[in-house]
Amino acid sequence: MRYHHLLTMLTACAVLAASSAASAQDNVTATATFSRTDVRVVEASSTTLEVRIAPPENEDFPALGSGGEVVLEVTPSAVVTTEACDLDEDMDFALRIWSETEALLRDSDTGAITIDRDLRDYEGQPAELRLTACEDTSNYRDSSVTLAFHAASLETREGTVTAGPPARIQVLNDDPVPVVEFATDALTIDEGGSQTVAIVAEGQLGGAVMQVAIEAAGDALISMQQRGRGLDENRDGSFTVELSASGTARLGVLADADDTLASGETKTATVRIVDTNGAELGSIDTLTVTVNGSTDVPALPLAGLLLLTLLLAGNGARLYRWRRG
Repeated sequence: MRYHHLLTMLTACAVLAASSAASAQDNVTATATFSRTDVRVVEASSTTLEVRIAPPENEDFPALGSGGEVVLEVTPSAVVTTEACDLDEDMDFALRIWSETEALLRDSDTGAITIDRDLRDYEGQPAELRLTACEDTSNYRDSSVTLAFHAASLETREGTVTAGPPARIQVLNDDPVPVVEFATDALTIDEGGSQTVAIVAEGQLGGAVMQVAIEAAGDALISMQQRGRGLDENRDGSFTVELSASGTARLGVLADADDTLASGETKTATVRIVDTNGAELGSIDTLTVTVNGSTDVPALPLAGLLLLTLLLAGNGARLYRWRRG
């Protein structure tokens, strides 16, 4: 009897679970989608993007309650505005999202954009957004912005509107891209000496490059510095060189002492630009450094030993005189 009661309870639970699952499935009443998920817009031009809410094929539009509004999450939000692109000269907007038919509300903290229209008003009437690529003369790089539906904004008492895939918007810059290269392709340095070489970002927006990465390889022992300080090595073995606001940098190349390099012999090393921070790489991307050997430059360990010997000798002489006195 007890087993029969237990079986009855298990059957009832199964029926309830199936009913709940079916009910939850029935509550998925419609889907919010963008008319396009891959959008490209060139600087100083515009295109349109529609936000649609529709039920599954061959089904009627659901009776959604009032009060719900579509909220769009914007990533990255700092480059998007709903106002004129030049609203704030301190901001560098890449994209303006606006509408001729809809009221758009932008959250100043998160950058999320709310379309001020009830969910139930989308039946056969998509919301049309205008995407304008801001005319930007301070940067040469393309930008990418992602719009996604905020799922919580699609929930209603009558059911849940499913969020469709996000839209990826590429803002294509039409400004000329700077070209980064060395000012020369070769240097010759005597062992123990140094020379400088310029790295130049040529073009109207060369000052926007800001930094490049270089790598060194070869038999010659060289070190590099900028503004009198040695370059710190990055995790990948490269070195970062900072460019000025005019798009130039002076790189100091030092030929370190090498006790395996005899006078009259030479060794070479190469310095190569490996990252231009989005700019184009010019034809002079590699600098060849030739080091001439010199016996007048002692290796650092030997120089240190000689100095230590002199200090010990001086101390010994003073001690000898003190004892004699």
